[in-house]
Amino acid sequence: LIANTEVLVNAQGKEVTDKNGIGRIDIDKLVTKIRVGDGNIRLKAPPSHTVAADAAATFFNSNPRLVLDIASPIIEDTAATVSRALVARALGVLTKEELLP
Repeated sequence: LIANTEVLVNAQGKEVTDKNGIGRIDIDKLVTKIRVGDGNIRLKAPPSHTVAADAAATFFNSNPRLVLDIASPIIEDTAATVSRALVARALGVLTKEELLP
């Protein structure tokens, strides 16, 4: 369970015209900042991995803030990559008029 998560997204874009003459929005810059407030995990594992799963869960749950602070750069990088892909895909099918009527 991950709780109290805040996401800040800052984007800059411009109007472009595609090869069919349709106005679209193109994102030049997309920055995401994520702050996961708290967490608690329970892991399910096959019997051969139960000891490792329990150790990982105990380590995380003993100090979730420390683990989340350490993992923050990875979380932010992954979120930025996924966000850019989703935004690019959405903007590829939506026209400027649909986004900014």
